[in-house]
Amino acid sequence: MQRHRPIRPATPAENNLHEFARKLGRPVARGWLSPAVADACNLNAALQAERAGVVENDPIGFTRGMCFTTQIAIRQQNELRDLAAEAIRRAIRRLPDRSPSNRIRAEAHNVNGGRGFPLTEAEVEEIAKIEAWPATRTRRHA
Repeated sequence: MQRHRPIRPATPAENNLHEFARKLGRPVARGWLSPAVADACNLNAALQAERAGVVENDPIGFTRGMCFTTQIAIRQQNELRDLAAEAIRRAIRRLPDRSPSNRIRAEAHNVNGGRGFPLTEAEVEEIAKIEAWPATRTRRHA
């Protein structure tokens, strides 16, 4: 029967690698990086850390942990993006009818900034454009 090594606490350098893996979640969620490229970045970082003596035995196993950390960060970023988009929609709906488009866009960007900029500027503009259309149209009376 194989004996397992006792679990040891992570070193600061290993924590830095997991922080690196966590920070890959935002570019993947925004579509700037593919998940495969993020996994390759994690593997590269783990192999470099193994050569430097930071990761002791199994860099591939450590890479699996980093990839898991990245997947969790991607899920968190996607949830933050969905929540920010819905908050923008609610803020625009609360504005008075016939509000100027620059006021609608400014409110949308303020909400996005208040949440830590989870959405890109183009995504905020698209949401503002879609949500502003019903507010800017005129009612015709019969």
